[in-house]
Amino acid sequence: MTERSRTDVDAVVLAAGASRRLGRPKQLEDIGGKAVIAHVVDNIVESGACRRIAVVLPPDPELALTIRKALAGRKLTFTENGCAESPMLHSIKLGIAALPTPLYGIMVALGDQPLVLPATILALCRRPRRDGVVIPRLNGRSGHPIVIGTFILHDVLAIPAASSLKEFIDSRRSLVRYISVPDIGTVMDVDTQRDLDAVRDVYRVRMELRWADG
Repeated sequence: MTERSRTDVDAVVLAAGASRRLGRPKQLEDIGGKAVIAHVVDNIVESGACRRIAVVLPPDPELALTIRKALAGRKLTFTENGCAESPMLHSIKLGIAALPTPLYGIMVALGDQPLVLPATILALCRRPRRDGVVIPRLNGRSGHPIVIGTFILHDVLAIPAASSLKEFIDSRRSLVRYISVPDIGTVMDVDTQRDLDAVRDVYRVRMELRWADG
């Protein structure tokens, strides 16, 4: 990342998932010699788009420590979600609270999406709606990360625990801006072994194309 960020957006990386469907910590699965969560964070850093990055860790102390080690050497803020059964919204609120104010926009990134291109992250953060939400789309399919504008951060923090960020966004469709992106990484995450295999396949193809381009 450059000394001066290209936008005023901060990032919250959600890495507190229990990985129940995969059966083992998906944040630490290897993709090309690097952990999934490290790819997620490094793509944000490489984009140069975000001023600061907060990573929300799981409640399991051993897993949280292992994730910290996988992210060693990076300038990050860590916070822990102490409740394994809490919804994603709780982690989002914790990540926002961990960042120093003032906040001018928050990018919410999933800790199991290692293929989102840095160029995509920069494009999303460069086109924030201060009074709304920016969401990437690939061929009509919505994905992540999303960018929440500064003027509605207070509303997001006030969402009841029984609700969700998706419900909040659905109730404010007029405030949503969709950005079309040629990035399959925005709609690929790691929930199952099949997902992980598909992510590794795409990563391998990307690396082969990069090597071919010299």
